[in-house]
Amino acid sequence: MCAWEGGVTFDADEAARTEDALYVSGDVAWSPCCGDTSSDQRSFRIDAASGATERAEIPEGAEVVSLPGTDEPVVIDFPTPGTRIELAADPMDSVLSERLEIGAVLDAATDVEVAVVEIDVGR
Repeated sequence: MCAWEGGVTFDADEAARTEDALYVSGDVAWSPCCGDTSSDQRSFRIDAASGATERAEIPEGAEVVSLPGTDEPVVIDFPTPGTRIELAADPMDSVLSERLEIGAVLDAATDVEVAVVEIDVGR
């Protein structure tokens, strides 16, 4: 199978935070060789302590957060675990990768990376 997999384009108006997680929606793109480009709208839950991700819808009552429409990374703070999630403004492209690195969980006090944030883009 020959395919190109692109990164994720996050929807600026579809992000929310709960006490322990960030929820984001984005367009995941791929294209088979010599074929039409396809994409799929997916929503992800990112754990604020571990960076673990899973596909999940934004829960009712979650606080909507604004994602910048710039080339700057998205940075969301979580006071309870004392962390921040930083997502790349333009996550990288991949070739036949099942998981894409989209950011990191940082210690809020030191900015030291605690965990890598990856999403499963398997079709």
